[in-house]
Parts: sequence; structure tokens; C-alpha cells
Amino acid sequence: MKKITISGIVAALCLFVATSAHAQIGFAAGGVYNSASVKVDGADVPTDDVIGFSGGASYTTGSMFGISFGAYYTQRFTAVSGSSSEVKPAYIEVPVMAVVKLPIIGRFFGPRLYGGADLNFKVSCSEAGSLADLGGFSCDQTNGFDAGYKVGLGLQVLFLGVDVSYYGALTDASKVDGTEVKNRTWALALLFGIG
Repeated sequence: MKKITISGIVAALCLFVATSAHAQIGFAAGGVYNSASVKVDGADVPTDDVIGFSGGASYTTGSMFGISFGAYYTQRFTAVSGSSSEVKPAYIEVPVMAVVKLPIIGRFFGPRLYGGADLNFKVSCSEAGSLADLGGFSCDQTNGFDAGYKVGLGLQVLFLGVDVSYYGALTDASKVDGTEVKNRTWALALLFGIG
């Protein structure tokens, strides 16, 4: 029985070392371009696209195929066109994604594709204007949790990279009955990877 247990532990350690041998820790910072979809009593409300900031870190396993976990501070905005109404929540964004790396020169140059679930936890919020155009949606009426999907494309050159990604909310950011707010965010980030 002891031999089976020891063999199992050794096999698990070998698998962990083999997977971790190609693991990479990455740091990213960049801009986000948020375009919220807003409906009040079923009618679309025209919104402006707003630029914000995102930055954080990620851990990616595997060489060609892997899993990526991240934690980022990300700003998302809802701004009504032709109005001063604006709600500006910020989130800790936690994406869990499958990654496919297509190395052209080993691990040092090549594109990567990724996609998966993206969980967002509100950490702060500010607002401006009367908010009447948003049907009562405000910081106090913003859900503390927002979930959706994230897909992206990146290019790595040595330990530097650039990523373009899209986040689409599957949940409603608004607590107000009759008002629906869904975040849609494009992000452009510069990355520095170690590992």
C-alpha cells in the first residue's frame, strides 16, 4: 500500500513539474474601450464609448496548450450620449481561460489565442450627472458581481507581448427593475512575461 501511495505522489509531482516547466507569470497594463448596452423599459439608450485603464497579473500553464488565471483592476463605464449621465464602476477581473500558443521560434516568438470565463467583482464606483437617462441606474444600483466571457489574441516577442481582447457580459450590471446594463469591453494591453 505504501509503494502505491509513494508511486502516486511521485507521479503527481512529475506531472506538476512537467506542466510548470512551461508556466509563465505575466504582468499587463493597458487601455480599455467600454461600450455598455443599456435598455430602459425595453428601449435602447444610446451610449458613448469610454476609455479606461486595466492592469494586473496572470499565471499561464503549459507549452502549446494551457490554462491561464488572472487578476486585473479594470475600469468600465456607462455614459449616455448627449448627456452628462455617467456611472463608472471598477472591478477586480478574474479570467479563467484556455490558451493555445502557436510558437514560431520556440517559446520566444509567436501568437496565442485564448478564451473562457471572466468573473468581475466591483471594488469602487463613481457617477456624474442626474442619471435620469439611465432609468435610476447608479453606483448604489450596480451589482457587485458581473460575469461574462473573454476572448483574445496575443503576440509574444521574447518576454514582451501585446494582447487584444474582448469581454462580453452575460449578466446584468443593474439592480434597477426595467433597466438592463451589459458591459462590452475591448482591451489593448502590453505584457511582460517571466518563465
